[in-house]
Amino acid sequence: MTKKHWVGCSVALLLACNADRYITGPALLEMGRGELIAAPDSARVGIPVEVILKARGSIAVECNRPAGVNVQQLGDVTRMEVFHRRPSANVVCPAVPRDYLDTVSLRFSAPGVKTLRLIGTALYVGPGTPLDSVQRFITVVP
Repeated sequence: MTKKHWVGCSVALLLACNADRYITGPALLEMGRGELIAAPDSARVGIPVEVILKARGSIAVECNRPAGVNVQQLGDVTRMEVFHRRPSANVVCPAVPRDYLDTVSLRFSAPGVKTLRLIGTALYVGPGTPLDSVQRFITVVP
């Protein structure tokens, strides 16, 4: 999946528009450093399930501020995109990475094998960086 990396202000996330830019947070090349989607292997229909998403960004707060998660459930696929704010001005950001954790609550209305898909970048290289995804599966029982 390819999409522009810079996303602007998002009504879906109820983010106030300002001079900052909103970017997709997770660097998916960091997959070897731990699980990016932490969720149980199974769930029950109608019962909320907590899912923890890990995004990597700069250790400098002025370079990387969490700005919410956009969750879309379409059929058997749940698409989750973590957003961070970056300043519009030229700011030097240290290359020292830090993990940012976001928790979302999901509820499934039908049994079956569901796909949890986290959208992020393979490696941030500037405006227009293509997006990628990582996924895991959860079995929902009646």
